[in-house]
Amino acid sequence: MPSHLTNPASPANLTAADPIAALADLQFTLGNCRVIPYNRANQELFGDRLLNQLYDLCLQSRPSHPYGILPDAQCGMLDLSRDAITSYWYSRRITLVVYGGGGGDGESGATSTSTSTVPAPAPRNPAALLADGSEIAGFTYITTMVGVPYDFSNFGGPQPGGPRAALAAYAFFRPWWGSTEQHVLAMLGLAYLFHTFKLTAIHGQRNIRNALTARFMSKFGFRDTGVIPRFLMDWVPPADIPVRGKLVSCVVNSLLREDFEAYVTNQFRGLTLAGAGAGSGSGAVRAGGVR
Repeated sequence: MPSHLTNPASPANLTAADPIAALADLQFTLGNCRVIPYNRANQELFGDRLLNQLYDLCLQSRPSHPYGILPDAQCGMLDLSRDAITSYWYSRRITLVVYGGGGGDGESGATSTSTSTVPAPAPRNPAALLADGSEIAGFTYITTMVGVPYDFSNFGGPQPGGPRAALAAYAFFRPWWGSTEQHVLAMLGLAYLFHTFKLTAIHGQRNIRNALTARFMSKFGFRDTGVIPRFLMDWVPPADIPVRGKLVSCVVNSLLREDFEAYVTNQFRGLTLAGAGAGSGSGAVRAGGVR
């Protein structure tokens, strides 16, 4: 990881036995990159139309398609209309990955002290701003969990022991494709999911043609684990009804916790941790996930 995106106060134990817990100690914040769980009760931060805002940003990210990046972000879903998608998101715990802003934690509305020493630059897309000035770069969420049931009455707290894994989905918006920040935010988002839901593995599925997601997620330790033929709808614009598409193969990929821990440890090994601004990388990736 580039040292200019790290925290001046980052602990040495990022290279120790539990680097995910170390990122949790940093409140999943590195420089100006951070994770904010969406809490619909916190309208001071999120307003009253956050899910519609995400839907609009998905459309804007690929204007050549009537549903933007949603066919990749919501691969397998037959109804990509606003009502269907925002209703589906409403039933999930959406987690935002953001850049800049005042450091609110989303859940309580409290403000934390930023560890970045450099102000965030002008927003890449003013339509993606939250009330605290942070810019939404993307989002992620769990779609299904297997193993020991998760106790949502104690969300984020101690959980029953035993193995637990999940299917997850994500999306990044166009202004962040190919940037260094995208890689940092993806790492923070994955760490948040592993830590908060006490997961031993995260699985995903993608359209077989989505090579960008395959390359991007492999950086974090995801490996293809199977192919299901004729399983996902591949939309053909204008895609108002399913019969305008065709069924294509679905690729399943998996990230084991220990492989992700090794990735995080690698990113911080040998680095001088210092806060600063952000640069850009390569490999534009839009979205991927599961239904």
